[in-house]
Amino acid sequence: MKIIVDANKAYPTVEITIKCPEIDQNIKQLIKQMEAYELSFQAKKDERIYSLQAGQLFYVESIDNQTFMYTEDEVFESDLKLYEFKK
Repeated sequence: MKIIVDANKAYPTVEITIKCPEIDQNIKQLIKQMEAYELSFQAKKDERIYSLQAGQLFYVESIDNQTFMYTEDEVFESDLKLYEFKK
């Protein structure tokens, strides 16, 4: 696999192009991971609202009807139910 990164401030957004001989399971999994990374969720901590990308989350759990989202060093609370995290 060859990875080429072309960074330029003139580009308005990130665009990813995959060139491959065929779309196999590895390519499908790569696409799924990239799509999951773009998902974002709103969460609360210390009376503030934060936007967290799915790629930042280590895990999500529900305890006593409260949902908690864990990043590497912090814990946030969400109004979502666990089933709502599934894309």
